[in-house]
Amino acid sequence: SLALLGVMVNAHYQYLPTVANLFGRVAENEVALPQLQLIRDDVRRTGRLPPKGSTVHLAIPATQSGFPARDGYLYVPPAFFAEQTPDLPILMLLHGTPGGPEDWLVGGEAERVLDSFAASHDGKAPILVLPDVTGGEFADTECVDSVRGHAETYLTVDVPDFVRQTLDVGSARWGRGRPLDGRLLLADALASPS
Repeated sequence: SLALLGVMVNAHYQYLPTVANLFGRVAENEVALPQLQLIRDDVRRTGRLPPKGSTVHLAIPATQSGFPARDGYLYVPPAFFAEQTPDLPILMLLHGTPGGPEDWLVGGEAERVLDSFAASHDGKAPILVLPDVTGGEFADTECVDSVRGHAETYLTVDVPDFVRQTLDVGSARWGRGRPLDGRLLLADALASPS
């Protein structure tokens, strides 16, 4: 009867929308970080963008903050792989407590939403960054630097530096014309997808 209760609660909230999610699968198009270059090489060889974006599960180092972050995720849309990569906005989504970065992919279906958006915009959609903001399932940092950890420095320095270096996005827009500082607004990123 406990299993039935779990099924009923999930049917209402749809947190685990697929059986694969129930068994731990977070993203439909999950690849390892080195595979991004292989996909880019394939696009250059064939001239065809992939039909969907790619999601990478990875550790985002806390080089300045020392914050004990769990692994996060990056999503890159199909246009990221183009020979001339367009300027793509970068959107950072922060999870709640309790929770983790995977919540946006599982319950929020962010990968599916962005793939759908990209399909109707020539492969363009925001690059999605899903860092850990708490350091634990039930921890709560309020995203500030405190005795609980330097979450603010992690989000405003470490994460943007890592994304800039790892994806070679240079001066990509994080928000409306603001410098790359990690303080983002969803409306800003979606207002100008090109």
